[in-house]
Amino acid sequence: MRLLSDEFVPVPQTEKQRRVEARLEDLGGRLARHQGLTRRRFLGTASGMAAAFVASGYRFAGGGRVEDAWAQFERTGRIEWVTDLGQISAQTTVADPRVCAAMLGQLVRGLGADRIIWGTDAVWTGSPQWQIEALRRLEIPGDMRKRYGFAPLGAADGPVKRAIFGENGARLYRYRRRADLETDRVTAMKKAYEEQGPARSNLRYGYVVRG
Repeated sequence: MRLLSDEFVPVPQTEKQRRVEARLEDLGGRLARHQGLTRRRFLGTASGMAAAFVASGYRFAGGGRVEDAWAQFERTGRIEWVTDLGQISAQTTVADPRVCAAMLGQLVRGLGADRIIWGTDAVWTGSPQWQIEALRRLEIPGDMRKRYGFAPLGAADGPVKRAIFGENGARLYRYRRRADLETDRVTAMKKAYEEQGPARSNLRYGYVVRG
């Protein structure tokens, strides 16, 4: 049986990958018993992560073998995705808020604040809370407003930022501001998560091999 992720259909598991999976299950099981834990609990710890590394868990994101990643690095000085991830801090508009202010100023002026929806790829970078706080605090500087005719973004909880952060999406999905959200699926999942505690689920996506 094969499970699919949200983004791609995984290629068939190789014999080497099957050996890595078997080794990790064996290593995790033996070390878990030594610690008085279930294998699932053990693999959720830092020691479990170390065991996963002992079992070689790298796959070249550009497709192919580890040797292909090294060949790309020698040829271009880059390794697909890893280099991109490492350069995010230098590329992000958070590093230059005036650029971000100019982008938002143009969008609000050209499209209207009621046609902009905030989103994030924070699944790759962790919690997006810092991004939310940054946009809450962002304002278009006075000299830029005067020179380019941008309107101010306003208060952190003002109408422009409320619209971008959620009210525009709520309108598109025909949610009433609070009533519908109190019983929706996300609220139910949040409640279940809080009742189960803060530990991650360790749910794995990819290959499932029948015993």
